Amino acid sequence: LRGADVVIVALWEYGLCAAAGRLDTAWAWEREKGLLAWRLCPEAVRAYRAIAATPRFAAQRGRDYVFLLDKVAYKTTDVPALVLSNAVFAGVEERRFDAECSALAPIPYYVDDAKWAFVAASSLDTIESKTTKVAYVGSVSSTWNMCWSGVFWERPSVLREKLLDATAASCARRNATCELVNLDDDHGAAEHHHEKPSSRHNASDVERRTHVSAMLKRSQFCLVPRGDSASTKRFFSAIFALCVPVLVADAFPLPFPHVVDYGAFVVRLAETVVLRSSSELDVLAVLEAAFPEARLRRAQAAMAAARKELSFDAATGRATLNLLDHLARDPDLQRRWGRGLVAGVPPPPRRLSSRSAGS
Repeated sequence: LRGADVVIVALWEYGLCAAAGRLDTAWAWEREKGLLAWRLCPEAVRAYRAIAATPRFAAQRGRDYVFLLDKVAYKTTDVPALVLSNAVFAGVEERRFDAECSALAPIPYYVDDAKWAFVAASSLDTIESKTTKVAYVGSVSSTWNMCWSGVFWERPSVLREKLLDATAASCARRNATCELVNLDDDHGAAEHHHEKPSSRHNASDVERRTHVSAMLKRSQFCLVPRGDSASTKRFFSAIFALCVPVLVADAFPLPFPHVVDYGAFVVRLAETVVLRSSSELDVLAVLEAAFPEARLRRAQAAMAAARKELSFDAATGRATLNLLDHLARDPDLQRRWGRGLVAGVPPPPRRLSSRSAGS
């Protein structure tokens, strides 16, 4: 490793803890996803400490190490402080607190391509067939405020409640079909749709995913408020379902912006607008002004083209290659490391724009 500019470490903590027989306290959804959201087993902690104790790590105090992770959510009592504060983390979700934050290279959540593959080839990619105007399904009771999530005016639960209330009122005034399902209760925003919301911890995973995917596929716009971190899987699920994401997360870390033109298909609502003016906010008016019918059609085409850049599919996805390209070229990382990664890296792929995506 002495001659390497950067050391990339793929340490599957869940697999290590499973091999050690340490999953007795894991929640069911953690076992389904193959990740540990908050806790590490002693074997994983020892692995991090062993890496931090190597001469190669000590040479740059870990600043030239990249750890590939699902969710970055550690305490200095589990992982050495130099790993947390100096190393670069490539992951889908940042859950460290401010004092523990270092650089983050955002990557997409894994989205099952097979579940969405037929969307672009079917009538569901047309506006006429997407009969639901706005969709949201998720819990409201998120309480964490963490690094990379921006300066919070309120807890995420308050933001989500105000967004759902404003959207429900806007849909009612316009008599629009909107499906807003709050998983925390049996009524609330979902009451007028006669939905029986499930729970992340006790619902059948197959039933929950089927319900969510069907809802997103038939919707034109999908609400994506921040939760216990700035990132959320529903953003990527919306893209794969060709449902325009309505992003209410000021510090959402968008992966691979050098190849994906998010401006072609993302609506951004500032958190302060929702928090301070939710009673006057006409959500549907904002969405229709940002994406009139002609632009909405172009946005769906742009999302269809962008999916391969955000996909980990072994045959067609480019997410892994885009991560390596990001590490090799990101100017902030290059300044951090003080040099370029590789002398003969091929030129970056062409950026996807609304024009190249079929506009």
